[in-house]
This record gives sequence, structure tokens and C-alpha cells, in this order.
Amino acid sequence: MDGYNQLEDKLKYYYDKLQNKYPNAEINTLTHHEFGRHSHASYLLNEGLKKGLFIEEIYAIIAQRLGDSIEVVKRTYAHLYEVESNDKAKNILN
Repeated sequence: MDGYNQLEDKLKYYYDKLQNKYPNAEINTLTHHEFGRHSHASYLLNEGLKKGLFIEEIYAIIAQRLGDSIEVVKRTYAHLYEVESNDKAKNILN
């Protein structure tokens, strides 16, 4: 079995465990490629916020790294910082 299939199989295994533990939850599944992109974007967002960068600057950096437009980055990853409990990030986004 190659590395790609092993990663996909592991992700499926853990998604299945989550679904079994929380049968009524809607669990979004990601491929390992999507998981890696989301993790990288989240990391860059967090680090940029910690360093006091402007959110638009962070989006531009992520867009360049991922080969996406700034609008795609906002639409895909900005929701991570629109959680009610994260007031500081929410204030930055507004």
C-alpha cells in the first residue's frame, strides 16, 4: 500500500470513529490534501495574528502560498475566526 492510500485510510478510520461517537453530528470529511491545506492556512492565520499583522496581509500571504485568490482564502478559511467565543479575532475581522 502506498503512502497516499495509507493517509486516506487513516483519515477515514478517524472520521468513522468520530461519526460513531457522535452519530447525530454532521462531520465534514476532508482528504489528506484538503486537511493539509486547512492546517497550513490555519497555522499561517494564527501566526500572523500573533505577530500583529493586518488580516488582509495574512490573507494575501496565504493566497500566495496556496495558489488561491484572496477571496477564495477568505471564503474558505476566514470562518475559522468567526467563532463567537473568539472575541479578539472576531474584532479583528470586523
